[in-house]
Amino acid sequence: MDAIRITNLIISVAGMTLSAFGLMQAILDRYVENKVRRFFITIFSLLILYTTFIMIREVSYDQSGFGWVMLSRVALFSQAFLSSVLEVLIICFLLHQSGEKNCVKQKSVYIAFGLWIVYVVILIYAQFSRTIYHINNENVYERGKYFPMLLVMPFFITVVNLITLINKWNNLSKKEREAFALYAIIPLITILIQMFYRGVHMIVLGTVIAAMTMFAYIISDQVDVIFRQQEENAQLKIDILLAQIHPHFLYNSLSSIKYLCGKDPKKAEEAVVDFSAYLRHNMDSITMDKSIPFEAELKHVEQYVKLQKLRFEDDLDVKYNLECKDFEIPTLTLQPLVENAISYGVRKNETGRGIVTISSRRYEDRIEISVKDDGPGFVYEEQSFKEDRSHNGIKNVKERLKRIAGGDLKVESGLGEGTTITIILPQGE
Repeated sequence: MDAIRITNLIISVAGMTLSAFGLMQAILDRYVENKVRRFFITIFSLLILYTTFIMIREVSYDQSGFGWVMLSRVALFSQAFLSSVLEVLIICFLLHQSGEKNCVKQKSVYIAFGLWIVYVVILIYAQFSRTIYHINNENVYERGKYFPMLLVMPFFITVVNLITLINKWNNLSKKEREAFALYAIIPLITILIQMFYRGVHMIVLGTVIAAMTMFAYIISDQVDVIFRQQEENAQLKIDILLAQIHPHFLYNSLSSIKYLCGKDPKKAEEAVVDFSAYLRHNMDSITMDKSIPFEAELKHVEQYVKLQKLRFEDDLDVKYNLECKDFEIPTLTLQPLVENAISYGVRKNETGRGIVTISSRRYEDRIEISVKDDGPGFVYEEQSFKEDRSHNGIKNVKERLKRIAGGDLKVESGLGEGTTITIILPQGE
């Protein structure tokens, strides 16, 4: 066995090993998005087949007999066919990562697929002609004078890949850009080398290295996104907590308790219990990123209302119209709405008095919990509402509902009509 064949065997074994490692990582890595996972499982599976056929060809080389000759021809055809499929798949993946929902209908895919069809036709033609390549009856590989034609189509598919990358450049993250650029450039270089340097399977080495490099970059990018989301979620939890413990509310509650200590010690004791329970619930919610029984969240609201009534007494009336309680709701989603109704509804009335009504109702596909006030209301416009910093508490609630329970928030208001904010929790059949 000569040095070139030994080199090719080493390359194919190394390629298969790397591909198998990549396949295992794609299957097991919990940071990989499902569609990305399926793509890399397909890519690495094809690479394993690709390198397997190269190994078969190298082992069967020079072996005499019709069976060995046919095995070599099948192996050589298969490795050439599989390498071209990889190039087309990459363009589809690039479009998917750039945000295209229907990659098949994109112009670049049509062009790449057309080039691939031409390549397959040339490849099939090569099996019946000596002008491109041929394996003779002695099982020896021979290049024909038109062999470069077999590399032209893969070269142009790679060029289409590069052009697509340039067009979608702004829709990709920095690491995605680097990943696709390397995947396009590395095989391109090896194709050019292969045109002029016979024997060693440079394209195999370049394709496997490019795939592994892309995989590493994409995984690194997705890990960055996950950690960034975790940081944002952690900050959101802090924002929610701070939104619930306004300094004015703390000062007013403590001042009311201090006043009660001299006037009604028993009532002051009850207020201290409510105050400590209220704070404990808020603190516990920092680490509780899940839904809890509605009655637990309702109890938290009742403790908050009691503390507010220490200050506002009969000026504040909170009514409960609860048709159902046997469901779960994300923590710290109802109380902020009640607080909003008191601060921007009841307290904005000319008399400073008003009613807040908390309702719940079950439908076939959802549960709705609404908080309604009889305040002055406002002209509701979704965009201006989003941009108004005074409504950050409600926006945090909406984000929390969506992230934890797949729920939503609906705001209804009008001048002189009060405001109703409704939590919508989807329910399975």
